[in-house]
Amino acid sequence: MSIENTEATTPALDGGDEAGDLQAQLEQAETALAETKAALVRTERMRAIDAALLEAGVVDLETARLVAERAMTDETEPAEVVRSLAERKPFLFKPRGMTPLRSPSAMSARTERRGVGLTGAAESAMSTGRRTDLLHYMRLKRNGSHRIPA
Repeated sequence: MSIENTEATTPALDGGDEAGDLQAQLEQAETALAETKAALVRTERMRAIDAALLEAGVVDLETARLVAERAMTDETEPAEVVRSLAERKPFLFKPRGMTPLRSPSAMSARTERRGVGLTGAAESAMSTGRRTDLLHYMRLKRNGSHRIPA
């Protein structure tokens, strides 16, 4: 009879081990879920900060993000932090009302200054590929480079 009792208690112990294993797996899954939720909150917070900084016209996104993240608390909104950051550190933001400078391409600036003659010669040289057209364009370009546009 003692053999039967031993056999009867062995499966119960195995079931207890399985329950312990399942409990450990559940705890691991809960820990992983908590870490994932925290990472999601951090990512959403960074996205909100980036959006507020870009909307405010930040010049250096990485520096401004670092400063804004340090100023953020759980209760503050990213827009509030960016507003206070713009007041405290205006050098991180573009001045309001200033349009970005755009430099025209090298060819467009030259053709606008020298007029239609140079433009027509350039187009002719490109379209025909003839050496005489290319030399004509180069002469116009060389001679016209010293003229001051009216």
